[in-house]
Amino acid sequence: MPKIMYNKNYFPTPKEVIEKMVAPYRATLKKLNILEPSAGMGAILDYLKWNGGDAKRMWACEIDQNLKASLVGKGYKVIQDDFLNYSGSLDFGLIIMNPPFDRGVDHILKAWEILRNGDIVCLLNEETVLNESCKARETLCSLINTHGSVEFIGQAFEESDRKTGVRVAMVRLTKKSKNSTVEFSGTASMPANEIDISSDENGVEKRDYIDALTRSYTKAIESTEAMYKAMMDFNLFTNAFCEKYEPPKLIAAFFETARKSGYSDAHNEFTQSFQRHAWNKIFTNTKVSGLMTEKVKAKFSEWREEMGGLDLNKENIFNLFDALIQQRKNIADECIVDAWDKITGNAENKTPGEKWKTNSLYMVPEKFILSWIVESSKWSGSLSVYHRKHDFLDDIDRALCLISGKSFSGSEDFPGINTTYEAISSWCRDKSKLEESEFFTFKAHIKGTVHFKFKDEKLLQEFNRRACAAKGFVLPDEETFRGKARRDQKVK
Repeated sequence: MPKIMYNKNYFPTPKEVIEKMVAPYRATLKKLNILEPSAGMGAILDYLKWNGGDAKRMWACEIDQNLKASLVGKGYKVIQDDFLNYSGSLDFGLIIMNPPFDRGVDHILKAWEILRNGDIVCLLNEETVLNESCKARETLCSLINTHGSVEFIGQAFEESDRKTGVRVAMVRLTKKSKNSTVEFSGTASMPANEIDISSDENGVEKRDYIDALTRSYTKAIESTEAMYKAMMDFNLFTNAFCEKYEPPKLIAAFFETARKSGYSDAHNEFTQSFQRHAWNKIFTNTKVSGLMTEKVKAKFSEWREEMGGLDLNKENIFNLFDALIQQRKNIADECIVDAWDKITGNAENKTPGEKWKTNSLYMVPEKFILSWIVESSKWSGSLSVYHRKHDFLDDIDRALCLISGKSFSGSEDFPGINTTYEAISSWCRDKSKLEESEFFTFKAHIKGTVHFKFKDEKLLQEFNRRACAAKGFVLPDEETFRGKARRDQKVK
């Protein structure tokens, strides 16, 4: 039986120890937003989920990629690899942790830094608490004295799946934010129907009630200045990532969730929604997304959702760029294959329905036919591009841009291509327009089909070569219309 290779700092927390760590919070687990900063394979998160916790309210960090994969496989949201690089964007009510013993003090101080209002329970080598040999340990001991407690639980990992004789201290810290609760500073007002306004005997009550009303009215008016300033700040920063119509939606959702569930849930809901906008903006600005087909973009979105919304910080942005650079050939190949499949989708003997020999099953010829590209108006008889074919046609153009090096969307310095969608749309509006796009000449027919012809033979050959290579097919030595790629060999 092969030996399992563990990270040197991986020591799964024994169940008995987890029970002790969780005991004070058991009654409120379902309502707590929980972070495990060094989650390993998820022993603590598993226990929480099986004992009243809400998995939708649980997040994790894990630096070991193998252990991280295990967490993702279990459905946990991994927001950061190295917890010490986490920005602290989400709001947690409980941070529960068994960090690496050699960096325990750094992890618990980081947890204190990002916690706004709630509790920390952390396992440490007891020497971290007993021996104040550095500034960080002095800071921790000061926090324990002021905001928490410590319990020495001995050799807690002596009976663990992975044993160690280290003596352990369990530290608890509680942090109260100044903004964690909202209180009325004024005197509570009495409901109007409890005051007899016809009687002179209730003069004091009426005066107190009227004072409370006028004070509340004045404060409400004064608060508009603070709300306006906050709104302007909010728009300023969110507009860097969102379209102009999005921030009002985010604000409305924030207030609605805050009204129903409180600040913490509203904050986390906003943060995760805003993360999606931010990552999409960054991804778009790499210019890689502009050349991706919708299918490949969907894979990226699926990956991001599986990761639970990665924290947006320098480390993760650099990691995204590195991944795109390392995977750019694979990304390009997927886009090209996607476009190739779209064109050959009506190949003879491939799919049910109308199909043509001109769409070779094994290679795209110089001329090919696509169905359901245009539609005829029931009223006027005029043609227009079928609304569902916009992305379809753009994806083909994007793939050919990847091969030719041309810019799909363009910029101020380099204009984009004359897309096939725009060219056909323009011709449908004005039949005097040329029936050609950047890569094709075309002929549209009332029944909905469009006949295409490649303008550049070398581009066509490279398109076939790249697509067939990615699929594992081999093209014949001479690319003629009737020739077919051989499937009995693999591309070397």
